[in-house]
Amino acid sequence: MPLVNMTLVKLILLAITGGVLGAVLGRANACADGTCPLTANPRRGAIYGAAVAVLIGLAVAAGGPGTGQEAALAAKEDEKSSAVIEIKSVQDFTKEVEEAKGRVVVYFHATWCPPCKQYGPVFKKVAEEMSPKVKFAKIDTDELPTLSKRFNVRYLPTTILFDGGEAAMGFTGAGSKEKLVKLVKSPLPEEAEEVNETAAAPKEEEEKE
Repeated sequence: MPLVNMTLVKLILLAITGGVLGAVLGRANACADGTCPLTANPRRGAIYGAAVAVLIGLAVAAGGPGTGQEAALAAKEDEKSSAVIEIKSVQDFTKEVEEAKGRVVVYFHATWCPPCKQYGPVFKKVAEEMSPKVKFAKIDTDELPTLSKRFNVRYLPTTILFDGGEAAMGFTGAGSKEKLVKLVKSPLPEEAEEVNETAAAPKEEEEKE
């Protein structure tokens, strides 16, 4: 059914409901001289109730599209924020980080940490831009102190890059967006060594010749 017809049906139903309630109220407060307020008799009560119900219905209908847009925006924001996985337990960490095949960037933070409030939006922004190629997660050190101790987290915020479930590299402090992106894209120490060895090999052969 078209949206206009649905709205009209709802308004009619509201008017009928309001009219009935108004008539009941008018009967309860009926007076003979007719000088009472709008709900003084059933007829006035029905008219008044129907009018109020229709006005309320129109107000709700007018606010409907805006409310829908706000809901859509809120859903979009929730979708974006889901780019950062919140680790709530050791089991979550095992599943989302240790068992992950690719890279996972983990951000250790706390609600009372001022630098974390500065760095949090940066981390979220990079996560939104680079997910799902790279997984991003965050851990509240107050809720999971065992993980903080396991990875020797002494300063907040701390960001650690995991690859294949193993901690590879990271940094402490409220890093910039550029610094975080560089960490995510950086070759692992082993990969860097292999690249350097490959680049140096032709030079060694030239020296031998």
